[in-house]
Amino acid sequence: MVLGALIFATMGVCVKIASAWFSSAELVLYRRLIGIVFLWVLARSRGVTLGTRYPGMHAWRSLIGVVSLGAWFFAIVRNTWYTRVARRSGPPDTGSLDHAGREPLDDGPNPETQLLRQHTIARVRAAIEQLPIDFREVLVLREIEGLSYKEIASVVRVPIGTVMSRLARARERLQSELKPVEFLETIP
Repeated sequence: MVLGALIFATMGVCVKIASAWFSSAELVLYRRLIGIVFLWVLARSRGVTLGTRYPGMHAWRSLIGVVSLGAWFFAIVRNTWYTRVARRSGPPDTGSLDHAGREPLDDGPNPETQLLRQHTIARVRAAIEQLPIDFREVLVLREIEGLSYKEIASVVRVPIGTVMSRLARARERLQSELKPVEFLETIP
């Protein structure tokens, strides 16, 4: 078992090194050829034949396996497509072909919305960067990484109460920093 693990690890290192010179398809081909040669040498050294009394049965099982794998991938792609179609808003367009030459309407956000979103993101990032490192750390772990209080306590190596306190203070500071900005238009 140890020898098998060593050979497997060696194969992984060789594939990693060879990936600089060969494409993925070539690596798969060469790895399979080396495996076949290795099995043939091992069988010859033990005096065992690799022939089978039922080659037709083995070929049939192999074919069934490949077809089943293909059907499984097809089912995944089909279900993904149906999910995307179901998420689209509104019924599918079954109108006349008179509109076929026109470009579809852009459903994305308008430039003003994009600019406001970018401004908000920049403000939040700046406010997070201004927090003390202890507060910033627990805030990022909780709100961005999604860790639980217990997981944060083990990562930061502080009691769970300290995590809760730091998180509450970080949220208060962020809230005061991110008060709504009122834009005043000045006309000269």
